[in-house]
Amino acid sequence: MPPTLLITGANGEMGHGLIASLAESSSARIIALDLHAPTAFVQPRCLRAVAADISNDVQATGDKIENRVGDKDVDVNVNADVHTNPQ
Repeated sequence: MPPTLLITGANGEMGHGLIASLAESSSARIIALDLHAPTAFVQPRCLRAVAADISNDVQATGDKIENRVGDKDVDVNVNADVHTNPQ
């Protein structure tokens, strides 16, 4: 079975690039995580998309992020504290 990767910061410039590259050139299963709902660019390239704040392990719903993300093999953190392309 191919590895399952959790990519945080999925909506950002680096997240988009990484997800596009992985979806095109590998069999990895991608779980996208971002503070806001993943974009239309991200969603079709991923096994699952999760909107959550990684700085707060327990969300307002009481769910831990790990419960919402599910099983994964690798975490790839490309989220940024400072954005180069403000929206």
